[in-house]
Amino acid sequence: MLQATVLQALGRFTEALPIINDVVVKRMASKDLGPHHPITLESRMLQASVLQYLCRFAEALVVVEEVIKVKEAHGDLGIDHPSTLASRHLQACVLEGLGRYVDARKTIDEVIVKSTASNNLGLDHTSTLISRQLQASLLRNLGFYLEASTIIDILLADETPQNSKGPYNPSPFTSRYQKACVLNDLGRYDDARIIIDDTITKLTSSEDIGPLHPLTLTSRFLQALILMNQGRASDALIIIDDIIAKQTAEKNFGPNHPLTLKSRNLRANVLQSLDRYNEALDVIEDVLSKEAENNKLGADQSWNISTLHSRASILEDLARHIDAQNIIDDVVARKTADVNFGPDHPLTLKSRELQARVMFNLNHYETAHLIVDDVVARQVANRNIGPEHPLTLKSQELMACILMSMERKTEALGMMSDVVAANEKILGLTHPQTLRSQRFKTSFS
Repeated sequence: MLQATVLQALGRFTEALPIINDVVVKRMASKDLGPHHPITLESRMLQASVLQYLCRFAEALVVVEEVIKVKEAHGDLGIDHPSTLASRHLQACVLEGLGRYVDARKTIDEVIVKSTASNNLGLDHTSTLISRQLQASLLRNLGFYLEASTIIDILLADETPQNSKGPYNPSPFTSRYQKACVLNDLGRYDDARIIIDDTITKLTSSEDIGPLHPLTLTSRFLQALILMNQGRASDALIIIDDIIAKQTAEKNFGPNHPLTLKSRNLRANVLQSLDRYNEALDVIEDVLSKEAENNKLGADQSWNISTLHSRASILEDLARHIDAQNIIDDVVARKTADVNFGPDHPLTLKSRELQARVMFNLNHYETAHLIVDDVVARQVANRNIGPEHPLTLKSQELMACILMSMERKTEALGMMSDVVAANEKILGLTHPQTLRSQRFKTSFS
């Protein structure tokens, strides 16, 4: 059991799983322990945790929910026991992995309330702080970036030995990674880059973590994403190619692992940014094929929606407008109806902007204008996006192009002028989005 725990802490999940599986089988069959003994239950918790890290979420959920059921009915444990709350925390982690963000948030919110009120835990206990890290992650996934940022800032201030009670402190690397994530979500790419670069340096040099640890690779993925958003696609490609090579060769990942496929999805986006559209399409088609197999195993369906969005965007750049329309219409419908996204989620609005762009290139100007006008209104009104977010500016750029095609030149030129000024302020003079808007403005004059 100790060996499996150490292997898990080192990120060596593939090695840990057969050991813990053997322990669970023996303890469940033992006359002295059996399936309901607390020691057996904790072994099964470790089993579920390792399955979760391997992205085998459906299997992990079955295990953790069986454990919770036993613990809640157990006379010495019950619903408020720290051990039960730890199991429910893991349940929320697994639900997040399955893309069930609303269910996961409800679970973790309840865990935090009970942990905070517990005499054995409390607000500053390690377990409570780690649950709040998960709470912040879920808020991000639900598009509530500012709320997530507030929690992360509190955690970064609290993650010191004197402020945290328990056997060990929650990793500050996780909160720093989350802070960089949320800054990137908010369009504050330069600030995000400073934090993630520093985090990666410390992770890589850490004797306990190192360059191949999943958290290091995940942080480097974010670094590549931020570089792409900064308009440095060539630099991003070097990093993402190295990540994919490591993930493909690593026992805990491999070529079909969901996180490897997520990295390849980003690689397709980077290739698209470099105008290498056919290469990008080849990558995304292969990712979709492998994701279809993973979905049969209970992987997060939201990752598949993200890949479909990427495919539609690449097809649109290849001028395959009808193919792009069929895909993006389905993506928008699914996101809008999904309780984990909804019509005002930033990622739904991003897909609707692409939908409007497709309609514009099909010369359906009125329809395109109706869509993008609503998108911009929602983006401006959403405090997690706002009027100066790069995604809002991109939508306004499209609206100006549509207005120009509708022969509303004065409105189009005024809007594009505002977009250029905002892009220069937010993204800088040399960013590809700034340069593109400048070219449009020149062509409008």
